[in-house]
Amino acid sequence: MENQSEVTRRLAKYIFIDVVQFSRRSAEAQSDIVKSFNRIVHEVLEQHNVNKDNDNECILIPTGDGMCISLLSQDLPFDSHIQIALSILKSIDEYKKATEDETRKFELRIGINQNTDILVTDINGRKNVAGAGINMASRVMDKADGGQILVSQAVHHELQPSEIYMDKFKKFNATGKHNIQFEVHQFISNSFRGLNIEIPNAFVTPKAKTKKLKEETAHYFAQAIIHKQDILQLKSKVSTYWDEVIIILLKLLAEDSYELSKATEFDDAPRTITEGAGKMSFEEQYTFYKSQNMQVRFLAKHNIVNGFVDDDGLELDQFSNCFEGSDYDWRYEFINSKGKDKLKEDWINIWKEFELDNYV
Repeated sequence: MENQSEVTRRLAKYIFIDVVQFSRRSAEAQSDIVKSFNRIVHEVLEQHNVNKDNDNECILIPTGDGMCISLLSQDLPFDSHIQIALSILKSIDEYKKATEDETRKFELRIGINQNTDILVTDINGRKNVAGAGINMASRVMDKADGGQILVSQAVHHELQPSEIYMDKFKKFNATGKHNIQFEVHQFISNSFRGLNIEIPNAFVTPKAKTKKLKEETAHYFAQAIIHKQDILQLKSKVSTYWDEVIIILLKLLAEDSYELSKATEFDDAPRTITEGAGKMSFEEQYTFYKSQNMQVRFLAKHNIVNGFVDDDGLELDQFSNCFEGSDYDWRYEFINSKGKDKLKEDWINIWKEFELDNYV
């Protein structure tokens, strides 16, 4: 039976670095970027008194579009990994400012970890590092964006108690391959050039897509904006707090304006359904619909606000935050600032057609 090989374990501090969008560059640009990147790393390591030529102190592991700097020397400062990372980002920032060719400019994302791993000999007969620590450094880096430094829980645990790092990290819960759960901590400070302190995209909650206003509903919004002063004047004369008639009238006016917007010069005269369209004032029209059967009025209002299966209603309740009021009392006759912004966003042509800037 063969003797088992003796395993050499060493505490390593890892700086895992990746060039953002490296694969999208031309072959020539990739070559130049690797040369510049390597030069910057060598210069920074020298600045921090890291003996990169002694593989008992430092091992540089190329990854094609980046590298992993494995710091093995126990004589380096406790925060050497993050200080080296910050120096690299500063040098990259200076390099970008001095480089005119946009295709040669690049960004780095950095993940930092530390762990006791094993020293191995790789296929080329060189000393290398293997183990959970270097693997986690790669996972941490994978959650970063350009110019960002993320550190593992182990690194954060060592750095956080020091005054210079206290309250300089933001925690995120990450999920890696095979549903592996782990913590990452983003280093955040305004004191370092080239450091991106925005929230990494991996942890940004996607903005929920809001439903677009139906065109008919957009016309309702427009009519409510146009007739706001008419409604206020009407409310000063009669008690209309729970008045469904105004909502019905705005809906009918919206149907008319929608039909008119679709009419062409080849059509017959557009059909209008509002009583006294173009002839009666808003108050006169209100008086007419107020005289109709109350039960019919309430059914019509329910249809407009909630919508029925036949999709005839405007489903205003789905956009209740676009109206004045509260959860218990939405005033569907008054459009608030959110509603105006949504109308502009969804139907800018309607906003312009009715020159609504004149009414707000």
